[in-house]
Amino acid sequence: MPEPIIIQKRPPKSPAVAGILSAILPGIGSLYNGLYTKGILFILVFAGLVTMQDRGGQPFFGLLMAGFYFFQIIDSVNNAKAINKAYDRTGSLFEN
Repeated sequence: MPEPIIIQKRPPKSPAVAGILSAILPGIGSLYNGLYTKGILFILVFAGLVTMQDRGGQPFFGLLMAGFYFFQIIDSVNNAKAINKAYDRTGSLFEN
């Protein structure tokens, strides 16, 4: 008689880990959450803002960079919470 296959539940995403990773390097929290396109886009946008600030020295780009930095941290935390909510409701990371 074949033994049953036991599939262990995947642990939910930690909003704290997502926020800390995003604070270390913008975009990494989205990569942690499995949102690869968004994570890569955030990394590229942040690199572009840093480059613009370095070349022009305009305070506008510095404010944009600061706003984007905090936005992506909050976004990663909220995405982790949404993934956990969907996981708790359906029992899997993907909607049924």
